[in-house]
Parts: sequence; structure tokens; C-alpha cells
Amino acid sequence: MPANVTIDDASPSIVYLPDGAWNTRSISTPCPSCTANLNYAMMFDDTFHDGTFNSVPGSVNFPNVPLTASMLFNGTAVYIFCALADSSIKPDGDSDMTFFIDGVIRGTFAQSALGTPNVYQYSVPVFSITLLSPGQHTLTIQNGHVNGIKALTLLDKIIYTAVESTSSTSAEDSAKSTKKDPGIIIGPIVAAFLIVLGLGFFFWWRWRKPQSINPQRTTIDRDAHSSTRNTLMSEPCSIPSHTACPSASYPIYTKARYQTLV
Repeated sequence: MPANVTIDDASPSIVYLPDGAWNTRSISTPCPSCTANLNYAMMFDDTFHDGTFNSVPGSVNFPNVPLTASMLFNGTAVYIFCALADSSIKPDGDSDMTFFIDGVIRGTFAQSALGTPNVYQYSVPVFSITLLSPGQHTLTIQNGHVNGIKALTLLDKIIYTAVESTSSTSAEDSAKSTKKDPGIIIGPIVAAFLIVLGLGFFFWWRWRKPQSINPQRTTIDRDAHSSTRNTLMSEPCSIPSHTACPSASYPIYTKARYQTLV
């Protein structure tokens, strides 16, 4: 949700130019030579910046050079608060401010001091703008105009309405969209493992399966033309399962036969 953010004048996010033209004021850093002496307790965070524009040569360090205070902010609205001096001399309390948003003039604040010495108005809203497009903008406060009147600015604080940053949400959405579901990753791995395991079991089963054995019938074929030669032959035994293969018969040699062979 939108929220207001307060920026103190002493914040490093505010850039003051010309360098050295503004006075940094606080209880811890008093300015004895300054003519604007405010009640610090009435200022936000007990600090403020004062800058004087004067076109007269030699009157200030940067004569006829408008002073600026610039800041970047990410929001849809911005409000500027200053203190105003009612005195017309020491300090000269006349105001002549111009406000820029992204380099375009969006407002001015010009006022002549009432002439009451040592009287100040605190936390005066000198500029505000709303309905800015969401995003980053550049705010510039300009004090004085070239060849313009002498003018004093006593900057106290800047408040802007910040918009919720979408960068973190986009980053989270991107991370969620690119983050893999564990099930999507593990599923294919398990399936591949089961396939490999199944193939391994199949080949192991084929390797372990006993080879079919054809029983052999052994017979002895006696050569009718030779009484001394016997041949051992084998042929497949193709008989019903309830009939046993005949056992092989071997010649029986008598003593006379043995002698004949010898």
C-alpha cells in the first residue's frame, strides 16, 4: 500500500548546488555568522538548510546564481516544508522559490516578509503535488531567479508518497516460474531407473535359462564285412516320453576274439 516517507534536509539523498552555497544547520553545527537563527526544536530532526540568493556582485559566494536542492523519489506525490522568516532585514525573509518535477516547472512560491524581526513560521507547506505517475521522479527546488530579488530558503523536510515496488514481486514471480517441481524432476529419473532395472533383469533371466537338451541314443553298428572293427554312432532319440531310450550295447570280446584282435 502507498505510504508517506519523510526525508530530512540533512539526508544525503538531497543534492545541494552550488557546492558551499547552502548552510547546514543543526544544534551540533551552529552558524554564528548566519542571520537566520531559528528554534531548532521546531524543525524536523532539529536540522535545516538555509540558502540565500542575491544577484548583487560580491554579496554572496555565488552572486546571481540560483541555488538548487534536488532529490530522486519513487512515488505519486511530494510535499515540501520550509520555515519562513517574517523579518525583512537580517535576515531578509522574502521568498522566491520554483519547483520542478522531472525538469518541468510544476509550481512556485513567492512571498514578501511581513517585517517582524526574529519571528519565524515553522513547517509551512510551500509546495505539493499529487497524482504523479507511479515511478521515479526528480524533484528540484530552486531559490531565486537570475537578476531577481534577494530571496531566502529555509528547507526543513520533504515528504513523498511512495508506491509499492514491483521489482521484488516480479523477481519472486520469476523465481516461482523458473523453479522446478520436484515431482517433475524425480518422475523421469525413477522411470528411467525402472526401465534399466527391467532390462537388466530380462537379460539376466535369459542368461540363467537352461538350454534345451536333446537326449541322444547310442548304438553300436557292427560292420558286417569286418570282424575286427566296431563303430560308435549317435543319433537323436525320438521316442515317447514314457519310453526310455535303449541303452547302448557294446561288443563282448571272448578270449578267442581278444587273441584275434591282438
